[in-house]
Amino acid sequence: MARSQLDAIFAAAGADPVREAVVRALRAGVRAAGESYEFGRPRTDAHTYGNDLWRFIWYEMGREVGALPGAAVRHPRGSFLVDLGKAVLYPFRYGESLLTDVTTCRLAESQFRRELLVDPDTEPHLFWPQVVLVPYAANPHAGLIRAYLGAAQIADGDLLDWQWLEELDLGAPAGDQADGRSSATAQRLLEEPQLDLTLADPEEGAGGAVG
Repeated sequence: MARSQLDAIFAAAGADPVREAVVRALRAGVRAAGESYEFGRPRTDAHTYGNDLWRFIWYEMGREVGALPGAAVRHPRGSFLVDLGKAVLYPFRYGESLLTDVTTCRLAESQFRRELLVDPDTEPHLFWPQVVLVPYAANPHAGLIRAYLGAAQIADGDLLDWQWLEELDLGAPAGDQADGRSSATAQRLLEEPQLDLTLADPEEGAGGAVG
C-alpha cells in the first residue's frame, strides 16, 4: 500500500491502527444510523437520518479511535475532535453516493471550522497544528460507501483546498457480503440513493459537508 502523509504524522507509533479504528468507527456509526432509520419508517426522513448519523459517528469515533493509546475526545465549542497528540481527527459526511467527488465537496462553513482550518501562513490554527479530516460518503440504503483521510484548508467560501488525501480501504460493499447481491445491483444502490439526505449540522444547524 502506498504511504501517505498520515504515515509521516504517526511515524513513531504507526498509522495503520488509526486507519483501522477509523474504518471500524465509520462502519459502526453508519450501520447504527441505518438501523435507526429503518426502525423509524415510515416516520423517518432525511433530517432524522442526518441527525442520527453525525451523532452515531461521533460516538463511535470516540469509542474506537478514542481508545487508541494516548487518545482523548475533545468537544471544543460544542463540536467534536479526537486528539491523538500528533493530530486531531474531525469526521464529516461529504456526500451520499459515488457520484460526489470529495475533492470538490464543500464543507458547510461555521466559525469553528474556519478557525480550525485556517491558512497556517497567515494565522495560527485554533487549537492544533495538525488537523486530519475524515470525509465519508453514506446513505441508509447502501451504508458506508467511501471514506478518506486528509488535510485541507477552507479556501473559497466553504470550498476545501486539499493538501493531501488518501482513500481508506473499506473492503467489499456491505450489501454484497450480507445478501449476495450482484456487483451491478450494489453499484446502482451506491450511485443512486433514493432520498435527498441533507444533514443537520451540529454547528450550523444544517449539515456536515452534507453531514
